[in-house]
Amino acid sequence: MSTNNYVGGWNKFYNILRRLRGEASEEVIGKIKKLESLYKQEVHLTNNTIFLRRCKKYDIIPTGLLLKDFSIRFGPHDKIQSFQKRTESNLLNCLINVNYTKQNKIQSEMKKLRTTIRESIPTLWNWLCNLMNNMRNSLHLKISSTQKNKFNRLMEKRAENVCATAYQNNKDLLQKPTIKNLSSRPLSALEEKLLNLGLNFSLPIKNVGNTMIDTAATLELRMMDMELTDNDKNKIRTGVARIMAKHIKQEQIQQSGKIG
Repeated sequence: MSTNNYVGGWNKFYNILRRLRGEASEEVIGKIKKLESLYKQEVHLTNNTIFLRRCKKYDIIPTGLLLKDFSIRFGPHDKIQSFQKRTESNLLNCLINVNYTKQNKIQSEMKKLRTTIRESIPTLWNWLCNLMNNMRNSLHLKISSTQKNKFNRLMEKRAENVCATAYQNNKDLLQKPTIKNLSSRPLSALEEKLLNLGLNFSLPIKNVGNTMIDTAATLELRMMDMELTDNDKNKIRTGVARIMAKHIKQEQIQQSGKIG
């Protein structure tokens, strides 16, 4: 019997399967539902792994992996904070590896189950594959959209943290407010303070890590949406420049320590 005669959703598929296989169909249906569950698990793991790898690439720790109680329990000491960052980074790497291990195991189970089901219902196999693929693609679009939004929020939060750090590191440069907002976008108190920072900025490309460059680029994109003068933008860049300079100095110290 040709599979081209069969078109429809899951209910119609199961009804025809029961007519063709009788009581034996329940065993096959159980295997099909198991395969469907494995497909869903694989989609979740794949998207989660992509999300975690993006976080690793941009040096971002997902909220669920942050060890927020470290500073509360042990105090805000530099060594404690350094250990906390290394531990969070190790957790991220470990979770990525765990996901890969789970994916390999699931794919192995799926391969065996697909072979068994195909041998049981060869005339319905193509129909079943279409149903599985439609379910898988729909779930993938939903989860990937959620993960992308989550990652974008983390990127925005990191940019805000950079601004906050720039302000804290440059309090001595603050002057009386001289900013007049000519744009339609209202400025937050933090943004107004950052706009009051002085000095011009020239991006030092050499030896600057990709993460710092990405952060600077993110800030530049956000400033493009604001109707600011070049002078106003330079005041925001000042704080970022100081952070990047501090980052370069720390890298140089670490490298000299390894050489020694």
